[in-house]
Amino acid sequence: MIHEFHDYRPEPPKKELGSWPFWSSPEHLAFDYVLKIGIVLILMPMLFGVKFTPIGYFLNFLLVDFLIYLQYKKLSNLSD
Repeated sequence: MIHEFHDYRPEPPKKELGSWPFWSSPEHLAFDYVLKIGIVLILMPMLFGVKFTPIGYFLNFLLVDFLIYLQYKKLSNLSD
């Protein structure tokens, strides 16, 4: 049996990301966020032989976090 129908129920509201330094990633993108942070802060420096100082890690984390925030914000605007 093929059950084809249109769901007329309203979609649940999407969670807002918040403003940049105090934002939280959506639950369905949490693994993606951790994976990207890990690749950029751990894997890529190991591949190129780069060693960061603690302030270097912090600044790179802020940069990558901001770029991921912009990506998720653009992604959430496209789905509206």
